[in-house]
Amino acid sequence: YSITVEGEAQFSTIYLPVLTQFLRVAEGRCSESQLAAFMTDTGKSLAERYSKPVGSVKARANAAARLIRTFGGIPEVRSRNGTIVIRGAGCPLAALTSENPAACRVLEGLLTEYLGTPAKMCCTHEPEPRCCFEIAQ
Repeated sequence: YSITVEGEAQFSTIYLPVLTQFLRVAEGRCSESQLAAFMTDTGKSLAERYSKPVGSVKARANAAARLIRTFGGIPEVRSRNGTIVIRGAGCPLAALTSENPAACRVLEGLLTEYLGTPAKMCCTHEPEPRCCFEIAQ
């Protein structure tokens, strides 16, 4: 028997400290707009891994909520003042976003690309990180 590369990744404890430190260094070296653009672009390129949903904006938002669930999030889709909002009971990136709110931009970019319409971050970070994205109709 042997463990697969994917299995090794599940047991590794270094990923989170590396990513957290990377973001700290990036925050120190980049302007806020540069870091936001870098994180958003990261999310957009990550979205290429997933088949884009079709249908109405509401149907695509529901598909996006299902995708976020696969990441460990607990989102719900609601309508608010004529806008569709995906709001999480937590954040699948909470271990990063609690210290580095710029990490939310990764999901913002991913959702924008995945949905084919702008997703605007409205996340909260305190007392506990909670995802929130407003979806343009």
